[in-house]
Amino acid sequence: MDSEGNLSRLHYDRLVLTMGAVSAPPPLEGKELPGVFLLRWMADGFAIRKHIMDNAPRSVNIIGDGYIGVEMSEAFVRRGLKVTVVEHSETLLRNMPPFFGEIIARRLRDNGVGVVNGVRIERILKKEPGLLVTGRPGFESRSDMVLVAAGIRPMTDLDSAIPVKTGIKGAVCVNRRMETSIPGEDISPE
Repeated sequence: MDSEGNLSRLHYDRLVLTMGAVSAPPPLEGKELPGVFLLRWMADGFAIRKHIMDNAPRSVNIIGDGYIGVEMSEAFVRRGLKVTVVEHSETLLRNMPPFFGEIIARRLRDNGVGVVNGVRIERILKKEPGLLVTGRPGFESRSDMVLVAAGIRPMTDLDSAIPVKTGIKGAVCVNRRMETSIPGEDISPE
């Protein structure tokens, strides 16, 4: 970028775009309740740690089966919490081959984590003591805290500055060679 913040012509042999993602939690009633957390940024991690230190929860429901949910299940178990991972898909880590998700689920269960698949979470309610997570079909689970580790979308800020083809949820489209719609020699703005 030039001194005025405008994108200027770039010279390169190969350019790799690593856009990342941002949290896009599902529309879920109760996600703003005390004791319910999202985890994407350092501040979120600090808030979870503070809640654990201040409130000494004994149990947590994790909504979502992605990397964050699976990794946090281990961290919570190490802190002595009873952990339940709840997910809508039929296997954990649904972006991986199903056999891999089944291996991870088995390992989590071996470590004392409850794994519940095939449930669409609808709401989180304040029910003393703690929180009640409900969903379809007929799911209810009480816990002292809840981690919503579901929902991301591609970070697409750069694509508005360059003429790149985008697809589902605004993600940058690539071919089988992981190349964008822009020829390798031209990334100048329109």
